[in-house]
Amino acid sequence: MRVVLPSAELPTLPPPRTLGVPAVAASLVLAPAFLSVGAMVQLANPAFGLWFTSLLLFLGIPWVVLRAQGFAPGPTLGFTPFFGRGLALGFAVGALNVAVVGPLQDLATRVFPQSWVDTFDSSKLFERQSPLELVFICGAASIAAPLGEEVFFRGLLQPALVSRLGRWGVVLAAFIFSAMHLDPVGFTARFLLGLLFGALAYRSGSLWPGIGAHAANNFVFSLAMVLFPDEEGHAPLAVTMAIFAGGLLVVAALGWWLSARPRLLEPAARAAIVEVPPVRLLTAARWWFVAGAVGALVLWLADWRGVTLNVREAQDVKKPLSPALKALRAKARRGEVPLEAYEAARKAQ
Repeated sequence: MRVVLPSAELPTLPPPRTLGVPAVAASLVLAPAFLSVGAMVQLANPAFGLWFTSLLLFLGIPWVVLRAQGFAPGPTLGFTPFFGRGLALGFAVGALNVAVVGPLQDLATRVFPQSWVDTFDSSKLFERQSPLELVFICGAASIAAPLGEEVFFRGLLQPALVSRLGRWGVVLAAFIFSAMHLDPVGFTARFLLGLLFGALAYRSGSLWPGIGAHAANNFVFSLAMVLFPDEEGHAPLAVTMAIFAGGLLVVAALGWWLSARPRLLEPAARAAIVEVPPVRLLTAARWWFVAGAVGALVLWLADWRGVTLNVREAQDVKKPLSPALKALRAKARRGEVPLEAYEAARKAQ
């Protein structure tokens, strides 16, 4: 059951009681799950792990907590109704904003020690992956991560913070969003992204504009990683600063244009927060558990060699492989040579 009211009749912010307790409960569950279960699954297979973390943890945990506490998750999180125009506008804003966060990330890699830059280099995620895995990684970054992360950070956490802190809740949610990525080098760029996604959600009352912007950002950077895997070094500082300044002007102009046309970011109708009969926590979580267990089982049966290699290489995954060693690794993964033969060659290198 869903009650839909005209947008003009809805309050700008949900009442404090609505999302406060669920947000705290979901955060207490998500943080250790992300740092333990999510990390282990991503270690076993990055492509599967990104989907698992985004959908089963960031999306699944808020969904289960809300359902168990007697809320309809979709409308409560701002996930329904679907807002196609907002999704498209958000995607456009996110694509243009790459000209801001890209140079900002480049500046960060110039400031931080090289050892830090190497340790937190996200491009390493795309190494040692098969073509099919690269497709799944790009899909997870462009689809699963925007859905899952926006549901948790902007659908659940931000409204709870805003109800108590006002607009500063958007800032705090963006800070937590960036901190949860555990990447000090990319913190500033992600904090700026969190502010953008949060502002879109705050202004529209819907998750879809933020999802669109998040998807555009991740898609552009993932595509760059796949198409230019060996790109190293920096552009001249003057060029980086010029792109950054130009990007700021373009995004600011687009923001002004949207501000002058507020209805563009307003859905025709917003779903009201609906209370439903609560269910037991295990009942709400059962299908999420089943999906995760089945996915992990299929991964192990289909690619136990790959999982074994990833786990064994955990300590030196940042070390690049020579072309010959990459070829030997692919053969070991396909079962054409023993895993021990590749392990010996890798240690020798």
